[in-house]
Amino acid sequence: MKKIIKYFVIMLLICSINIVSAGCDSRSFSSKGLIYSAKYDDNGEIVEFSITAAKDTGPYVKIPNEYLGHPITMIDDSAFLECNNLVAIQIPQNIQQIANNAFTNCVKLTEISVADNNPNYSSQEGVLFDKNKTEILLYPQSKNNDEYQIPSSVIKVGDKAFFNNTFIADISGGENVLQIGSESFSGCTRLSNLVFPNSLSTIKSRAFDSCYNLMRLTIPHSVTTIEENAFDNCYKLIEIFNLSELPIAVKSEKHGKIGYYALNVQSKNNLHSCITQTEDGFIFFNSNDIVYLVGYNGNNKKPDFPEEYNRKPYEIYNCAFLWNNTIETISIPNFVTSIEKFTFSNCSSLKKIEIPTSITVIDSFAISDCKQLNDITFKGTKEQWDTISKRYNWDNETKFNIHYNNSNAVK
Repeated sequence: MKKIIKYFVIMLLICSINIVSAGCDSRSFSSKGLIYSAKYDDNGEIVEFSITAAKDTGPYVKIPNEYLGHPITMIDDSAFLECNNLVAIQIPQNIQQIANNAFTNCVKLTEISVADNNPNYSSQEGVLFDKNKTEILLYPQSKNNDEYQIPSSVIKVGDKAFFNNTFIADISGGENVLQIGSESFSGCTRLSNLVFPNSLSTIKSRAFDSCYNLMRLTIPHSVTTIEENAFDNCYKLIEIFNLSELPIAVKSEKHGKIGYYALNVQSKNNLHSCITQTEDGFIFFNSNDIVYLVGYNGNNKKPDFPEEYNRKPYEIYNCAFLWNNTIETISIPNFVTSIEKFTFSNCSSLKKIEIPTSITVIDSFAISDCKQLNDITFKGTKEQWDTISKRYNWDNETKFNIHYNNSNAVK
């Protein structure tokens, strides 16, 4: 009798407060913005709950250990998908499984903490690991550190572990990592400094897709597998030192396209970098007759471009100033003929660009997402401006005034 009364009370609570879909036999329930799915035993009694979705949870979420007296054991795939207000989340003891995409595109998420007595998961400095910290599972998308040192206990960087984090620039440590998972660092657009450990054997598919600021990598002798498109859209990855047995070649799509964008691939002996930095912070690639300006690490808000490098003219390379947050004014030299992909994309402080008449092409996303950009001054006529080939979304999400020959037009 007591068992029947208890069951009746639970069902009454569910029907009166927590049902998401109509009918008292619904298997989905809601409380405080979290939507649960019940699991039943053979007798039709609730055994446990999983979290299937979240709506209007607020910035700080503490997942309860139980719901209606039963343990919450799982966070389902995409449960917190695009929870745009979520900043921090606490994971309790009873959670036994967290799906890979549970927190995908939580654009404000900075911290994940796990109860010390959880048997399967742990956290450190806001980062989610398995219990023994042998695998990094999730580095929050908006954790805004420039640098991160992977603990020595880690042997695997999990799928999508650092996915779309646009703050991280420097990854170190991880001297025992064996595998880098699929899309582990995909979309880490600021990542520029990365050293692979000598333990590494496998780089999975799209692991570094769209890491626009990777410029140089050394592939250790231990690497035996680089999967398809592991380095796709790494437009600035121009120099590869290959210590492995893999036959990496310039412009080749094999081995994850690691050499596809490269200008220089060297193997094993007599390694010599073609990348140098000037005293005022300009970074150049110089090999034989090929000279490119590939980056800028200076602090000048209006840098003066050198007229040449080693007595040679140069072009500005893909992504050269991508994510630069220092420069406010750019005056492109009058010998430059094109503005390449992502050259000035996401330059957060950029307010003014001067473009010479020598420019014939402005490539895709070349001046995109520059939120502070007010003025583009073109040193020619409107008719000359109109003849420039402007590729797809060259000015995506950027609004500015265009000046030509002392006249003004609002774009």
